[in-house]
Amino acid sequence: MSIFKTQSKTDLQDISESFGDELHSTPTRAPLPADMPAPARDKRQKSIVQSDLHITGNIQTTGILEFAGHIDGDVSSDTLIISHEGTITGQVSARHLTSSGNISGNISAEDVQLKSMSQTKAAMRCHKITVETGAVLEGKVLCLPTSALKSK
Repeated sequence: MSIFKTQSKTDLQDISESFGDELHSTPTRAPLPADMPAPARDKRQKSIVQSDLHITGNIQTTGILEFAGHIDGDVSSDTLIISHEGTITGQVSARHLTSSGNISGNISAEDVQLKSMSQTKAAMRCHKITVETGAVLEGKVLCLPTSALKSK
């Protein structure tokens, strides 16, 4: 036994006449995130440096760099993620820096996150800093909010 009434062709015609062209037109809806183009920031390229790679020289990218290797040189990227195996000796420049590894040198970044396993010996200049319990931080830190830098 069905709880739904079987519709006849005349019932469907009545429904069709009630809605007119609206029934046959393409429904309009707000676009879903998958339908919209990604923001420019999400189109950044991602580079990965593995732990077995040792570099003497500089690395520069406008994208995301996941770093687990060793470098004696400068690193510049939009987003730099240093794993617990990563070691950088030199200048680090990034908008977003997250470190679980070792940094010795100078750091210039907007947003710095030093994870619990990180060891940092640096002169650091940033807008925002987060230091987890267990992280080692040695050096000078100048951390001014963006608004303070704009007013100068």
